[in-house]
Amino acid sequence: MENNDILLLQEHWLFHAQLHYLQEIGKCTNYAAKGCDEYDPIQPTFLPRGHGGVAVIWKNEIDSKVRPLDDGKERIQCVEIPGKDQKLLLVSVNLPSTGGRNNTHEIIIGGDLNEDLGNEERQNKRKKYLQQLIADYRLGYENTGRTFIKTNDQECAELDYFLHKSKHMQVAEKEVLKDVISNLSDHYPQIQPTIKWDKVDQDLYLAIINGQVDTIAESPAETAEDADLLISKMHQMLTKAATESSSKKSKYKAKPKLKVWTPIIKSSLKEVRKCYDVWSRNGKPTNPADKSYQDRVNTRKEFKKHVKVEQARERDREKQEILEARTRDTSAEKSSQLKDQHYHELVEYEIKLINDMVKSKETPLANQKELKKAIKSLNRGKSADIYGITVEHLIYAGEKLKQLL
Repeated sequence: MENNDILLLQEHWLFHAQLHYLQEIGKCTNYAAKGCDEYDPIQPTFLPRGHGGVAVIWKNEIDSKVRPLDDGKERIQCVEIPGKDQKLLLVSVNLPSTGGRNNTHEIIIGGDLNEDLGNEERQNKRKKYLQQLIADYRLGYENTGRTFIKTNDQECAELDYFLHKSKHMQVAEKEVLKDVISNLSDHYPQIQPTIKWDKVDQDLYLAIINGQVDTIAESPAETAEDADLLISKMHQMLTKAATESSSKKSKYKAKPKLKVWTPIIKSSLKEVRKCYDVWSRNGKPTNPADKSYQDRVNTRKEFKKHVKVEQARERDREKQEILEARTRDTSAEKSSQLKDQHYHELVEYEIKLINDMVKSKETPLANQKELKKAIKSLNRGKSADIYGITVEHLIYAGEKLKQLL
C-alpha cells in the first residue's frame, strides 16, 4: 500500500465474521469487502475452509472521497469516488470458473423487463443486451398482447414476460388479466394458467396419448442421453395433449380483495364502477374529449390515490411495530439460530448417508402392478412439478403409457 492509494483484492478467503482482519494489511487503511457468506452468514463456530471473497482497500487520507456501494452479490464489491466531471466506479470482481455450474437449474424469469420484445422497429443498446441474454441461454417467451397502460388508459406496449428454459417443461401461454378493478399498477397482472382436469375431455386426452405412445416407445433408450431424450418427448406429449383436450372457455374469476379498506375507498370504488358502467353503455369511447371517458379516467385516478394513501399508512404502522419489537431480548433467537445450524448439519449428514446407501445397492426394476399402485396412491389436485406434470397426467393417460413407463 506504500505506492498505491487503492488496492483491489480477490480470493481473500475470509468469511463475513473475519473481514476485520483486512484492517491489518496496513496501519492507515480502510476497506469495503464481502465474504462468500455475505448474504447468508455462517456462525463463527461452524466455519469451514475459506474460499472466494472480494475487497477494495484504500488509504485513510482519501477516506472522505470513497463511498462503498452494496451493488452486486458476494462476488462483486463496488466503491464510488467523485471526480471533476464524472464519478469513478471501481469494481473488484471474482467471477466463477467456467463449466462447474453450467446447466444446474431449470430457469423461469417472470417480471417487468421494460422492453417490448415483440416490437422489432424500436431498438436500443439495453434491448440488444437482453436479446443476447435470451439467445445465449436459449430462453423462450410468448408475445400475447400489450400489458402496459399509459396514464390515459391506452394500452401501448408489452413489457411483461415469462422467460423460461427447460428441456422438459412446456410453459403454458401467459394469461393477461385486464378486468381487475382493484389493480393500481400501470401494468396488467399476468398468470401462468394451469390445467383444470374437471374441464378436460378425458376421451380426447387418452386418444391423443395412444396415438403418440407407440412412436415414442420406438425411440432407443440404451444410454443416459437416450433416456433423457425419451423422458423429454414423454413430458411434451403429456402437456401438449392436456392443453389440446382442455376447455378453452374462460372461467369467472372473483376479483382479489384489497388489503386496506376504508369508507373513503368504498365510496371511491362505487364511483369508479358507476362511471365504468356509463362509459360501457356509451360504447367504450377512447376520445379524450368524451365526458364519459374523462369521468372514467378521473375516478380511477382518485381511487388509486385513496388506496395508495391508506397503504402508506398501513406500511408506517407495520414499521412502527417492527421498531417496537426490536427492543425485546434477542438472546433466545441467537440460541435458536445455533440450534438450526446444528440441525441443518445433521440433516446434510443423513442425506449423504442415504445417498451412499442408495449408490451401493442395485435399484430393482418396478413391475406393472407396483407402478399402478404407486400412481394410485398419489394425491390428486396438487400443483404440477417443475416439468408441468401432475398425477392426473398419468392417471388419465391409459395403459399404453404405463407400459412405456
